Amino acid sequence: EANFKILQKNLSRLGHVYGASLTYASYSSRYNNVLAGEVPNIFNLDYSGGCLVDIGVYPLNFAVALLGKPKSQTYKPVITKTGADGGGFVVLNYDSFGVQINQSKCYSSTAPSEVYGEKGTISVNATTDIERISFLDAKTKKTEELAQKKAEFNLMEEAAEFARIIEQGDKEAAQKLEEMSRIVIGITTDLRTQNGIVFGVEKEGQSNSQSGVKTDEEPVVDAPE
Repeated sequence: EANFKILQKNLSRLGHVYGASLTYASYSSRYNNVLAGEVPNIFNLDYSGGCLVDIGVYPLNFAVALLGKPKSQTYKPVITKTGADGGGFVVLNYDSFGVQINQSKCYSSTAPSEVYGEKGTISVNATTDIERISFLDAKTKKTEELAQKKAEFNLMEEAAEFARIIEQGDKEAAQKLEEMSRIVIGITTDLRTQNGIVFGVEKEGQSNSQSGVKTDEEPVVDAPE
């Protein structure tokens, strides 16, 4: 995404990074079904559902792509009637700062996402499909707008990049994206494990392992150190 690249290029303007607050919280119409006693797929652990692995991966990818792999992470989720997480707060712990992520499908937030530094603050309207980026200078208190016009359709730029990687056989770019995915999966797996959020397929894998039945399932990616 072009605007995310602009954000990356301007990160150094912050000087020493003090932390970040990232938001992606949007009430889902499917949560109405949960409140009515139903179990829609997105909130069904048998379908590997829950907010963290649905929209939570967007701010997580944002954080990892911008600031790197955290040393550790914690999660305080809202557990719904179905047993799946409906949202909550994630904290990513880095060497000298922390990142708070507010992600949810059972409540909404209009707060922007911000990255804080010694020399200023960078604010964006969202962690995906970025339309606005502003840099607030800590000394002058002046705000500078940095974003360019985004693509007409959501995720259009990402789709174009995927097509380029495939057409050009860009293995290096594909490997970087795979590494990013593995880091994020490791984080979400660790956060779910901390809170006893277990998918149906994982229970089946544990049952087969205990009974000596072999399975072709991929092992769960280890959480980052």
